[in-house]
Amino acid sequence: MRTFILSLKTINKRDYFLLYALLNIIGLYLLYGISLEPAAFVGDHPKTIRFYNIFTTVMYVISPLYEFVKIYIIAEIIRKGINRTLKIESDFKIVFLIVLTAQFSMALADIIKSLWIMFVQPNMQDEKHFFPLSLYSLLGGTDNFHYRWEPLLRIINAFEILYWFILSIGISTIFKISDKKGFMIVLRTYGVLLFVILALKFLFDLILSGLY
Repeated sequence: MRTFILSLKTINKRDYFLLYALLNIIGLYLLYGISLEPAAFVGDHPKTIRFYNIFTTVMYVISPLYEFVKIYIIAEIIRKGINRTLKIESDFKIVFLIVLTAQFSMALADIIKSLWIMFVQPNMQDEKHFFPLSLYSLLGGTDNFHYRWEPLLRIINAFEILYWFILSIGISTIFKISDKKGFMIVLRTYGVLLFVILALKFLFDLILSGLY
């Protein structure tokens, strides 16, 4: 892993991102175009299914731009954390490539989820919310806990752990610091961002539950 991280210094950024974008589109298509039933999201009315098909097609097309912006934001937040912690001016390109490498774990998650639904549990009842190798799935879904805890339990999964691992190893390898220090930088940057997103999601669900 460290050898590959070091090779990012000479890798073609554009081609590497295009490889990820292609893998991500494949994962999205497998998930929303093949394995998941449209009825799980919009019901079985022909008009809503047609809307679902249009929406997912647009999603495939714009996903590279969405992923680029997402990676850019995460990389910039982490870069600022590196600069503040190490008192240096880090190279944005290498931080972007570290985050991009970590993102492959999320594309892999979509592919594994698709294959799981198609071949391991084809008759799954909660396929829309299912996430492989997560606390949510291990605890048996919303039948065993309040639905508001779903985002937290879904995000605690093997792929998210791998994401954190790649970020931590990437930072510690490139900037020649201890793995512990690399992890702390990730915790104080990406970890805080993740916490804010989860808190906003929880607050949004709380507001919605008060309206209905």
